[in-house]
Amino acid sequence: MLSFVGAGLVVGRPRKVTTNRACRVRMSEERELTVQEKMAKALGRDVEQEKKRFELDVERVAVEGRVELRQKLAKALFGVFLGVAFYLGEKYTFGNPITLLHGMEQLSPTYEVAVSNAKPTVLEFYADWCESCKKMAPKVSKLETEFAGSVNFVVMNGENPDYRELLQKYRVDGVPHFALLGADGKLQTTLIGKIPMSVLEDDLNALVNGEELPYIGFDIEELPY
Repeated sequence: MLSFVGAGLVVGRPRKVTTNRACRVRMSEERELTVQEKMAKALGRDVEQEKKRFELDVERVAVEGRVELRQKLAKALFGVFLGVAFYLGEKYTFGNPITLLHGMEQLSPTYEVAVSNAKPTVLEFYADWCESCKKMAPKVSKLETEFAGSVNFVVMNGENPDYRELLQKYRVDGVPHFALLGADGKLQTTLIGKIPMSVLEDDLNALVNGEELPYIGFDIEELPY
């Protein structure tokens, strides 16, 4: 061995370091294993199968999450979609007004809920064969969107026997038939036929603000409660 102490350098034959080959291989394998693979191996399971099962679980959760999100978005946007799509449809001949009326009816609160939640209410009675009902549907839907949260819109098919009592109570003998109720659930006026939407809108604004209705239909004193 040569030694240069003064220069701070020692030169000599390097020591031979021996490492067991099996240990080196085992260490290399352990470094390459992921946490999931180590757990699978410790439990005596096939590593590749566990990896595939894990990937499938991740994909399943992702798919279920997307489906749930789509369902929530669909419910939230369904009402807005109906109003906007068919309102535009009136101008651009897109959509079916009967489908719009049916959709509005399905989204309507029940009569019992409407007359007890301290909000003004519009009861609209229609029929599938009524041309005026179909022509007015997009405009009524637009009003429903504008007064959302302030006015209940309860849309009912006058040919449905489930509404027979309400048809008699509000003396519905023609459609479209609009019965406007105050926040107390009492009838304020009735408007029948293809009325201008400005008439309905002005009456609704008056109901919301607690003012006298500018447009009055039949004599409400004759109607029973």
